[in-house]
Amino acid sequence: MSFVAERTLERFPRIDAVVRGEGEITFPELFSAFSVGREGGGIDGITWRRETNVLRNRAHELIWNLDDIPLQDYGFVPDLQTYWDPCGIPRAIALLEVGRGDVFSAPSRSCGNAGRGLFIPRISHEMRCLRDLSGAECFLLAYDQLTADQRFVEDFCWRVMDEGLNDTPWYRISRLDSMDVALLRLMRMKPDGLL
Repeated sequence: MSFVAERTLERFPRIDAVVRGEGEITFPELFSAFSVGREGGGIDGITWRRETNVLRNRAHELIWNLDDIPLQDYGFVPDLQTYWDPCGIPRAIALLEVGRGDVFSAPSRSCGNAGRGLFIPRISHEMRCLRDLSGAECFLLAYDQLTADQRFVEDFCWRVMDEGLNDTPWYRISRLDSMDVALLRLMRMKPDGLL
């Protein structure tokens, strides 16, 4: 909705504001302002309504260190299977964001192109929590360019194996020009075996 914020507010008069781009900082600021009756002026990263006027505040800075974002508290939601069973999906897939941005393209309006990733210990910790506490049976690692930094992927794979998380499958869509056979073997958790 970030890209059509003005149009959304013009078309739907019951919507008071749209948070554009990364919302982890912007949304709490907006919530705090609205909860005490303040308007959206001065809050970076929102498009908002003042009576009949739609106003667009400047963009919020990107979060350069994604590890500054607090971990999700999955204790507020039921096991993942609750969501996947009605859809007929054979296993509980957990979507896990591990980075933002695209180093191969022009900067995007919402995530930039800096290739910002989470630290590997945080990723493995969240994988363990999702598997052990929420019933994750598979992970989709959300990051358009996970393999752009092959050293990062190698370190990630070894960490997953060292922590005994390699019995839970994970997958990621990636560009072929940023991979080789050795990396594919390692990602399959069979560094010395066949693909």
